Amino acid sequence: MNINDRVPETKDGIQSLYDSTQGVYNPEEGINNERIVAGIQYGRAKKDDILEVTLNLRNSRGLLERELFRLAEFAQMFNKLYATKNNKWFSSAEIMLKKIQSHYLRWRDMLKLTSPRRRRKKGRSTVEHSIYETSMLNKNQPFVGDMFGIASYGELVADLKMELEKFLSDLVKGIKLCQTMLNEEEQIKERPEWIKEIYEDCYNMTVAKNRETIDWLVSIGHANTDNQLYQLMLKYKDKDKFIQEQFHENTDVKFNDFVFTDIVMTLMNNNINSTEQTLWGRDYDKIRLVRFAIEHFDQLVTPHGRKGYSGPDLLEFIVWCDVHKNPATRDDEERILYDYLKENYKGCTHIIGWTSVFDSRKSLPTNSETLNKIASEFDHRVKELYDIEKQKEIGLEGVA
Repeated sequence: MNINDRVPETKDGIQSLYDSTQGVYNPEEGINNERIVAGIQYGRAKKDDILEVTLNLRNSRGLLERELFRLAEFAQMFNKLYATKNNKWFSSAEIMLKKIQSHYLRWRDMLKLTSPRRRRKKGRSTVEHSIYETSMLNKNQPFVGDMFGIASYGELVADLKMELEKFLSDLVKGIKLCQTMLNEEEQIKERPEWIKEIYEDCYNMTVAKNRETIDWLVSIGHANTDNQLYQLMLKYKDKDKFIQEQFHENTDVKFNDFVFTDIVMTLMNNNINSTEQTLWGRDYDKIRLVRFAIEHFDQLVTPHGRKGYSGPDLLEFIVWCDVHKNPATRDDEERILYDYLKENYKGCTHIIGWTSVFDSRKSLPTNSETLNKIASEFDHRVKELYDIEKQKEIGLEGVA
């Protein structure tokens, strides 16, 4: 029989790896002693072989625990990322297997121990069989229990069983984490709106982390339009389709390069900066009104502080700007908005520090009805003043 020990780097391959554990281990019932004995007999395992596998499992316990811990961390982020570190070279299933490589290599040693010895005689079939299917530990392999049980094999096999129990508990947890990630990835790929949300979160995060560099590139009018992913996007008639099809297809480096090119071109074409893009995305009408409101701030907001604008004076403007798309990052986004106001306000009235504004913000009601009313009243004042100023411009043009 010709046996190969490779795990197919596919979702089915991960399933076959899981199936190979089920004959000998169940999380609720523990180790199947009879199948271990049957496997040792079936593979004609020698004492030295058993000892070697046992010691390998014992000596690598720390490594395996770290591997499982890192996998659990990776699982929390994998499907929140539009592009991941290795997507250029590996499929998602391959990435999963590499994350549990130390585990399945140790398991492969155990499967070899409990599989028939390799024999290849002249004239015999060259068809290969997977070690994950031929091992007596596989749940689909029929076996007859030993009448004397595992106790008759002495301390050597008892030690192997003890190491296997802890090892298989971690291996099964790792495989299930991998399967959960792959199943969720499939679900995401069936929902374009979910992919777009992930894309925009990752896109905006890249922009937020690199605002100074992006604004500098805009100021010198430079964008790398030869960027491969950017050029691919231009070939799509529907950008949403591009976003959907490129999910988990590129490395994070390649995606970041794309974001730099795309955002610089967007900002240059629409005469906006990276802070405005971070706060309001592609809502250019809102950006135009916010700029107008800051330019005419003294006409829209009455100062009540002893030295100028107090925290409460700024709240209407902050609520109206509506930058907190994600409640979890509201404070960070409103701080960016405050800095944007300070940078662009050209009036003579002093604006109080962020701490006072932040403290005032906490006193505002959180119910949407109240916030909508505040935003609506300020919006009415802004648009009313905007119309007046536009009429003035038209009048001046008529005089000219």
